[in-house]
Amino acid sequence: MDLLKCCVLHALTLQLLVGLLARCQTSVTPEGEDELLGETSIPTAPPQLDLLECPSECSCAADGSVDCAGVDLTEFPPELSDRTRRLSLQNNKIQKVTVEHVSHLHQLETLNLQNNWLTTDGLEDEGFEMLEQLAYLYLANNKLTSAPKVLPPSLVSADFAANQLTKIYPYTFGHKPSLRSVYLHNNKLTDAGLPYDMFNASDKLEVLTMSSNFLHVVPTNLPSSLHRLHLKNNKLEKIPPGVFDNMPHLRELYLQNNLLSNEGMDNETFSRLGSLECLDLSNNNLTVVPKGLPRNLVLLHLDKNSIHSIPGDALASVRNLEYLLLHHNKLRSRSIHPAAFQGLKKLHTLHMYNNLLERIPRGLPRRAKTLMLLHNSISEIGRNDLALLFTLTELNLSYNKLTTPKIHREAFRKLRILETLDLSGNRLHTVPLGLPRSLRVLKIKNNELSSIPHGAMAGMEKLQKLILSENQLKLNSVYQGAWMELSALTTLDLSDNQLTHIPADLPESLEYLYLQKNRISSIPASAFEGTPNIRGIFLRFNRLSAASFDEASFAHLTQLQVLDVGQGNPDLFSQRKETEGGALTQEEEEEEEKPRQRLSKKQKRKKKQQKVVEHNPLEEEEEEVKEEEKPAAPTSCKEDAAEKQADTAEPETPDNLPPTEVKGSGKTKGKKGGGKDRMRTAKPQNADQVPEKELNLRCVTCNNEFSTRNKLFDHLKTSGHATALSANGQQTSTSKSKKDKKKNR
Repeated sequence: MDLLKCCVLHALTLQLLVGLLARCQTSVTPEGEDELLGETSIPTAPPQLDLLECPSECSCAADGSVDCAGVDLTEFPPELSDRTRRLSLQNNKIQKVTVEHVSHLHQLETLNLQNNWLTTDGLEDEGFEMLEQLAYLYLANNKLTSAPKVLPPSLVSADFAANQLTKIYPYTFGHKPSLRSVYLHNNKLTDAGLPYDMFNASDKLEVLTMSSNFLHVVPTNLPSSLHRLHLKNNKLEKIPPGVFDNMPHLRELYLQNNLLSNEGMDNETFSRLGSLECLDLSNNNLTVVPKGLPRNLVLLHLDKNSIHSIPGDALASVRNLEYLLLHHNKLRSRSIHPAAFQGLKKLHTLHMYNNLLERIPRGLPRRAKTLMLLHNSISEIGRNDLALLFTLTELNLSYNKLTTPKIHREAFRKLRILETLDLSGNRLHTVPLGLPRSLRVLKIKNNELSSIPHGAMAGMEKLQKLILSENQLKLNSVYQGAWMELSALTTLDLSDNQLTHIPADLPESLEYLYLQKNRISSIPASAFEGTPNIRGIFLRFNRLSAASFDEASFAHLTQLQVLDVGQGNPDLFSQRKETEGGALTQEEEEEEEKPRQRLSKKQKRKKKQQKVVEHNPLEEEEEEVKEEEKPAAPTSCKEDAAEKQADTAEPETPDNLPPTEVKGSGKTKGKKGGGKDRMRTAKPQNADQVPEKELNLRCVTCNNEFSTRNKLFDHLKTSGHATALSANGQQTSTSKSKKDKKKNR
């Protein structure tokens, strides 16, 4: 019995142990497996993008874009995926697009074929008709003579510019409910090549460009949805009655550079364009300002016509006008009605330059801020000619026939916020008295000024820029203390006068001093004691010599960045000595190896000038004068609205206008000249662009470096090494003469 009990207990114990082991096994194993998997498992990669079938010359993306631009294709790429949505084929040499090429591209939305060799015969109309999703079609810069007969109804934008189109068909752009923009400029379209119902059932068209064609009449039956219409550079002679009557949304209308006359339009031509903001009628054959102009007009171009009169009611309707451009016409003061500008309370910019005005017109807009009257024949300014222009900030009267006695002393008394005044290019002998004290920029260059009378500069505490170049001023021409009264002056231009010394009592605020083309023969040590902030001094074309050039004059000028005493001072470093042990540079050696050739004096001088191309601020200023004489005119209304109030800074030239419709790069290029004896520490592009940091100098002849100008000048004067070199290794004078090279050899 005891044995039986013992066996039973043993069996139960074994069973219990087995059960426990089993439980431990099942509870531990998953944990171990998880750890093992955690150590050895590889992260699952995201599913790869389903790329298109891509031609070898192209690049493709999964979003349906295929880019084959500029890879010299001569044929349409084969085997394109039927899931292609955007196809770029511009800048190639493709000559044909057939039905077979595009019939399977049912999802194509954008097709760019600009700048290829496509002809009308090379395009099969049925191919485009099959592209049911096509929204954007670009075929500019090809050789098409007629547009495709049928384009898909899904079209949103079409560009056929710069082809040779002579014909458009009714279903080319008709019956396109989503069409927004069409570009047909730079073609050969005539009136006969346009169907009457060219845009029938295309009721969402907003932009239409047909500039630079051969149209004689403004097309009729244009969509009422238009916002912008470009018809410039055609041969338009007539605007049919009622052609603009059903365009309530038109905001910009460009009709410049045509043959339009007053006889080719009536008084109701523009009257129903209730939303029109920009109208450009420049460079036509108008003789009178058109009547019936729309009320909401903001910018009106009437420049470059033959307008000789402005009736009293011609501008009565344009109450919102802000810019009026009447330059380059045949206007005389007496032909402008005194009430012509009455009621134009928003007109702030008026251009009337290059006309035949003999005096300032009466009745000018009272809220004007910018008034351009340059290049006329104005010979006098009466006491009340400017009395009502309280808000004027910029007045340009340059290049007229003004003389000092004919400018009334109180003519400017009411211009209390005038900031820029230009009287250049007249016949003034003295600076007029009574100029506004609010001036920041005053230009009286290219006159006959021989004196600045006492008090002429009094109270001009805001004047920052004074241009008196190209006159006959001497040291005794300016009353004592005149410059000190200009406490805010930063730029003083006295170039091309008759000064024999540096002017005394210059204001402490002065930063740029232009004295080139004078008769200055010496620079004393005290010349610039009162101008610690000066950054640029320009002294070329004077009579300076080494003996009269005191380097101590500049030692204390810690802000000085440009010192130009170069060309035109032949005696400045005439005591140049031979360099001991000087080695020829590679450039000089190559020059010596060239066969000798007899040159004339003129050729030698030209060759020397070509060795070093240096900046000539005087010549750049002369180039700038030419630009100032012709203010830039605005054209593009779209950007005008955004920028018409943005420019508040004083312009160098009368160009505070909105940008043009066709943007141009009006960069002024300064002339370059070479000089033998040039010393300067930097190379400015103009008076306002100078280096921020002062450079250490070294002598190119002996290669010694100098930390201060004083030490450099002393070295140059004693050694005769008349060449300055900046720390970056740029030489600032010409290389040695051939005679010196031979000696050093």
